Amino acid sequence: MSGLIEHALAVAKLADVVVSHYNVLYFDNKINRDIVVFTAMFHDIGKVLEYDFISPDISTTTQGELLGHIYLGAKKIEELA
Repeated sequence: MSGLIEHALAVAKLADVVVSHYNVLYFDNKINRDIVVFTAMFHDIGKVLEYDFISPDISTTTQGELLGHIYLGAKKIEELA
């Protein structure tokens, strides 16, 4: 498994634990687990645009160097929404 997938899975598992913890503490205001876990899984989605995975050695794309994965991910989500 690649580092990015492992990282996304670890963050999603952590988010699930945090949601469970807060949903036990605050009964009147439940946190939507599906939204939190989904967001955790895709929080670094811009990294697939930031790096060039086609070449033998992974390198940063021009837009990745200039804009970064946070902006690229937010822009892609905005386009799809």
